[in-house]
Amino acid sequence: MQPRVMEMMSSIQGEGLVVGERQVFIRLAGCNLRCAYCDTPGSFDYQEPCRVEVVPGRGEFDLYPNPVAVNTLVELVKTFRPQLHHSVSLTGGEPLLFTDFISELAPLLRELGLKIYLETNGTLPEALDRVGNLVDIISMDIKLPSTTGYFDKWNDHHRFLLTAEKFTVDKYVKIVVAQSSTPDELRQASQLVASVNPGIPVVLQPVTPPRDKSIHPPGAEQLLGFHQLCREFLQQVRVLPQTHKMLGVL
Repeated sequence: MQPRVMEMMSSIQGEGLVVGERQVFIRLAGCNLRCAYCDTPGSFDYQEPCRVEVVPGRGEFDLYPNPVAVNTLVELVKTFRPQLHHSVSLTGGEPLLFTDFISELAPLLRELGLKIYLETNGTLPEALDRVGNLVDIISMDIKLPSTTGYFDKWNDHHRFLLTAEKFTVDKYVKIVVAQSSTPDELRQASQLVASVNPGIPVVLQPVTPPRDKSIHPPGAEQLLGFHQLCREFLQQVRVLPQTHKMLGVL
């Protein structure tokens, strides 16, 4: 299935282990989850044209009718000067809903010398199995019940990590934490990662409050406690906020 592309731009990665690197972002519409803190709820039922930023950082966009052909996307990526970029971020929404699209697009982007950075909610292991050999970096979420409202994703996350370990790719786990998050949740998430590979890096990301302000970031003592707890099971744990929100970039 050909996805609808919400937007394309050249910007700074604001999360995770490649924070601060410049990427071409291709944001796909559609997701299998509805997380309470989601910062792109417009992706759920997106029907608009694709926005493509004209000059990076200016916030001015040209519009392209959806769905956008893969060859058109590749030509648009070329206009952003691939040599300036660390990688292409396939984000969403949930990109793994569109494995046929990734299978067609990723090899063409690699021909431009670009790595493929997959940002995923980590709940679709069978989909990852189909395209894991086509990506270079996996940014996988573990969804805590306290921040997402989902209580049944632990098994999906475990199977996803097991699948990711089959591929020779860089990978890390991102866990969005809030004031409402509990030590039991962090312990379960840490043990889940450690059961697959305790060397997988984990990033604790304080929640950026959503528009309704119903979710609050953890305080300093709570955040340090989460870090200490995770380090009991894992070799690499970092605390990183969404830096692009601070920089004022998209």
